[in-house]
Amino acid sequence: MTAIPSPMESGVTMKAITRALLAALLAGPLAVLPVTGAQAALPPAVEVPLPIPSGMTLEQKLKANVDFWTANDFDRMKKLVQHADVQQRNNPDGTADFLDRGRPWSGGGAVSKTAGKVLMHFGDSDDNLSLCSANAVISGNRSTVVTAGHCILVDAPFLGSTRGIDNWVFIPGFRGDEVGTPGATVADIAPYGIWAATKLIITETWSQNPNFLWGRDMGAAVVRNPYDSRRLTDVVGGQPIAFNQPQNQYLHLFGYPTDNERNWECGQPDTNGQCTGRQFTGRTLWVSEGTSFRGAVWVDDHLKAATAPGSSGGPLFEDFDETTGSGTQVAVTSRFHNPDDLSPLGWLKGPYVMATHFGDYEQAVYEAAQTTPVN
Repeated sequence: MTAIPSPMESGVTMKAITRALLAALLAGPLAVLPVTGAQAALPPAVEVPLPIPSGMTLEQKLKANVDFWTANDFDRMKKLVQHADVQQRNNPDGTADFLDRGRPWSGGGAVSKTAGKVLMHFGDSDDNLSLCSANAVISGNRSTVVTAGHCILVDAPFLGSTRGIDNWVFIPGFRGDEVGTPGATVADIAPYGIWAATKLIITETWSQNPNFLWGRDMGAAVVRNPYDSRRLTDVVGGQPIAFNQPQNQYLHLFGYPTDNERNWECGQPDTNGQCTGRQFTGRTLWVSEGTSFRGAVWVDDHLKAATAPGSSGGPLFEDFDETTGSGTQVAVTSRFHNPDDLSPLGWLKGPYVMATHFGDYEQAVYEAAQTTPVN
């Protein structure tokens, strides 16, 4: 459910971004991480290498990755949100559960700092850009972010060659309404900084079949801000995370929905092609809530939610307190599910979100990430 935005002011097309996503396999081999100590009873986790060009230090690479998104008045970042003419819209449909299915988050609290936007670059073309959502969690290295596996690695079965991700950054508390505003600064858009990945890790299952067929669509990033010596959760805090929790629970889902071409509740477009129901911009954190149910095939959580691509990798919390903005993360958004269409086409839109419920495979990813030293 990685966002594939509609054509925007940048000239980025659906075809170009789709091609980039399909090309997002590794430039090098996957590395199975060793399992030690408390992790010994867990499956292995798998690292997705991040390339560092010859002659460049890690520090130089991290700064280059951050600067890539802020250069030229945030030009590349503008490509990954809807054009300013596309206005956020949340017209009620008259049903009692409308706001539960989705609404802009206005409650503040911890989640307004721990949840954030992921920006990614694949290969060597500016067209190869994509975005996801993610969340900072409590961790031993105070630098771990949890997201979807396909926000790190997706399959490329129809291409003669493959290219890997070379730039992955996390912007906690992303203030997208400032993108494109004259005179906007990094502090305006990213009040808690831009954090570049130093390590990317996915589940063993996802590494073997990164195309949703086997599930286990979860990953984690170890991140560092090359312009700030502090650790991530020292700046934004971290949410608790739990594994193998009971399912069929009341959950809150957060993310940055962007793509209105795959917006189940867009409604009949108006004469300008804009949604008459809900309309997303990718600039704002949204929340959906309700009672989830366990899927029949994969170990996943299904939730009726009004959202869209761009929310992939966003957190799902149980026991979420709207006053404090805190809860326990038990899943990440993976893809959509339409019970009336069981073909892969039913994965393109809602009305349900299918979220990866955290079990042993996901715990292995978390343990590998949180025990990684921050370089």
